[in-house]
Amino acid sequence: MSAYLQTAGTNPDAALVGTGWLDPTTGTFINGENNKCMPGSLSMDNVVQLVHSKGGMAYFTVTMMTDGAAGAWTSQQQSDYIRRATTNQSYIDNIVHEVERAHYDGVIMDLEAGLASYPNIQQLFATFNQRVWAALKPLHKWYGIALIHKLSDHDDYYNLNAFENWSLLAHVSDFIVIMAVDQSYFTPGPTVSIPWLKQLLAYALQTMPNMLPRI
Repeated sequence: MSAYLQTAGTNPDAALVGTGWLDPTTGTFINGENNKCMPGSLSMDNVVQLVHSKGGMAYFTVTMMTDGAAGAWTSQQQSDYIRRATTNQSYIDNIVHEVERAHYDGVIMDLEAGLASYPNIQQLFATFNQRVWAALKPLHKWYGIALIHKLSDHDDYYNLNAFENWSLLAHVSDFIVIMAVDQSYFTPGPTVSIPWLKQLLAYALQTMPNMLPRI
């Protein structure tokens, strides 16, 4: 909270996770208990109100704990969730309900563990995002997708980012958030470098030129 207040004067917008932790087996949100928090303690309602009082936009960040720790969900479970969400309307409704309940201004989809080998995963992920986007449009809510960094269609991080087809995803959201960090995720090295950022930008221009003003 204090960190936000220090920068709210120049950048009042905020992406908030809070209640956005998904249970991929049910398509519902976890209210603290499975994230080693007291039930209800993840509420961002007061924070959303604070962001609005500063003239900012509050984005509901939808994500899933897939960090490999004990009790975390697996890439298989996340991929199964994505597939089911392309046909199960309740999965989409759960997202929309939380947006409306807490008066968020939009959603940022932050799923980072789709399986590269999962059948038709790129199209499934694009279809899932398109369905969420379509559900938010009548409510005049913004929709963005957080993308794992990528330098080519098949770069060194293919096993992590292959499920995200940038060309497809550029047409199923209002804006894109590229996670331009972890250049050296597997090996010692810089977190970010200028040459690497230039490669990242070049790939973004190649795959989603229509989104350039909204990245």
